[in-house]
Amino acid sequence: MKAMICSDFITMKNSLGQLLILNVLIAVIITVFSNSVLAGTAALAVMIPFMYVLSIAAYDDMNGWQCFRLTLPLSRRQVVAGRYASTIIVFVACALIALIYAFVFMGVCSLLPDGAVAEELLFANNPVETIIATVGMTLFIALVVSAITLPLMLRFGMTKATRVIPVVLVLLLAGAIYLAGEMGIEDQLAWMLVTNGGELVFFTPSLQLALLGADVAALVLFVLSSLIAMQWYAARQF
Repeated sequence: MKAMICSDFITMKNSLGQLLILNVLIAVIITVFSNSVLAGTAALAVMIPFMYVLSIAAYDDMNGWQCFRLTLPLSRRQVVAGRYASTIIVFVACALIALIYAFVFMGVCSLLPDGAVAEELLFANNPVETIIATVGMTLFIALVVSAITLPLMLRFGMTKATRVIPVVLVLLLAGAIYLAGEMGIEDQLAWMLVTNGGELVFFTPSLQLALLGADVAALVLFVLSSLIAMQWYAARQF
């Protein structure tokens, strides 16, 4: 598995550096134009992971690399385990980078003269727990989407998977919205987000606890996804 992780990072080493620089610039633009550090932080935390998953899958299909890799002393289970491990490493690294970006950006804004920046960009209006919860929410989204897409990419290849993934995601999203409405989850989230005075408050303690549970559930789903991907990849014919 270690060899597969190193292989993925060697393959993506140049692209990851370019993605990091590009997405930091995009995060700054989003933050400035939306007057929200949260928006820029969330974008930075989620964009690189998704780009990594798509890019590394595309490299598999280039120049017959995936078929050649199977001639090396790597089992198919090791290939899948390494791919999932490299993905989670990128996810965690991007979450940390997003946190650093948020605190550095707000620190720079706090040093500027009063009135030089919008109040929404100041640290006082973006508590630490809110920033952390924002990154946690984006990590949840990245884990769930990757848990769905990675098995399909490993089973069908990037080219064929792009035809299947949108349909699967749309169906799952529609089903999740329907179940949320039937179970009253939407009303519960609204209760956790809104105070008694009707003022919108992001990431109250109740919502933070729910988000922590959601991240744990997403991680479990990610592990189960890897087991399914191992079975599918073992049965794949090249």
